[in-house]
Amino acid sequence: MLRLSNSSPCLTRSGAQYGREKMDNIWQEVNALRVIITLACTESGDRNYTTTKNKRTTPERLEVKKYSPRLKRVTVHRETR
Repeated sequence: MLRLSNSSPCLTRSGAQYGREKMDNIWQEVNALRVIITLACTESGDRNYTTTKNKRTTPERLEVKKYSPRLKRVTVHRETR
């Protein structure tokens, strides 16, 4: 391992890996708040779509207007558990 200075650990060859690992840990914490949900049509019951949502900002169930291929029109799709 090549060190330019003993006081600065970021100037080593493995400093880039250390920074990458730290960023990966930060992204894992951020992504822990986001969950994958399934959206089901309220009229036909088909589960046509999946998406993600942030638990902290939207704790209630999500409702979105989406296209239903079976009914061939836009209907309300609600989050299923």
